[in-house]
Amino acid sequence: TLFRSPILKTTFASIASKLTLADLNQVLYRCDTEEQEDGGGSYNIPNWTPLKYAGLQGLLSVMVDIRPKNDLGHPFCDNLRSGDWMIDYVSNRLISRGGILSEVGEWFKAMFAYLKEIPRYLIPCYFDAILVGTYTTLLDASWMQMSRFVQNGSTFVKHLSMGSVQLCGVGRFPSLPPLSPALHDVPHRINEVTKEKEQCCVSLAAGLPHFSSGIFRCWGRDTFIALRGLMLITGRDRKS
Repeated sequence: TLFRSPILKTTFASIASKLTLADLNQVLYRCDTEEQEDGGGSYNIPNWTPLKYAGLQGLLSVMVDIRPKNDLGHPFCDNLRSGDWMIDYVSNRLISRGGILSEVGEWFKAMFAYLKEIPRYLIPCYFDAILVGTYTTLLDASWMQMSRFVQNGSTFVKHLSMGSVQLCGVGRFPSLPPLSPALHDVPHRINEVTKEKEQCCVSLAAGLPHFSSGIFRCWGRDTFIALRGLMLITGRDRKS
C-alpha cells in the first residue's frame, strides 16, 4: 500500500485546520523556559547550542541559514545524519501533549518513518523539505484565524502578526487570576497534581525567554503595552 499509516491518508492541511492559535503556539514556538515548565526543554545539539524554540520555528530558523550555503557540515546536519534523536523529538514532543497536538505528532511520526529508510546523508535535505511544507501550512492556518486586517495584509503584516502566536499561549501553571464565574465558555482543565478543575486561559508573555514563565510571565506594564498589537489588531478580542 502507498501509506503504511492510516493517518497519512489525511492531509496535513486538514489536521492543521483543527488547531487553535494556542495549539499553534505549541507546535511552532515555545522557548526553553516555557518547555521546562512542562518538564521538557528545547532540543540541544551537541557541540553547538540548544535551539531557541522547541517548536518547528527553532528548527526552521537554523535551516534558513544552512539552505542557501548548502552547509551540510553544520552541527545541525551532522546531528540528523548521526541518528534519529532530532526527528523523534519533533514527533514525540507533540504526541505526549495529547488531543489534536498528538494527531499532529502522529502525522510527523508516520512521515518520518519513510525518512528513516533513506541513506543517512540525504536525511538533512528531506527533513528540511518536510518541515518547510508543514511550516507553510501552519502559517496559513494561523492567518485564517486572525482579523481581516491580517488576512488581507502584506507579507510583512502577516509575518509580524505571528508575534501573537509566538507570545500568547497556555502554560502548565496558571499565570492569571481566576476569571469571574459569571463568564461563559472559560476553558478549564484537570490539574494533574490536585485533580481539581482549573482555568487554562491563554496568557501573554511579557518577553522571551526571561519573562515567559511563572510570576514574571504576565508582567503588567509590558503585556499591556503589547496587548493592542498582539491581541486586538490580530482579532483575538475574546482572548484579550
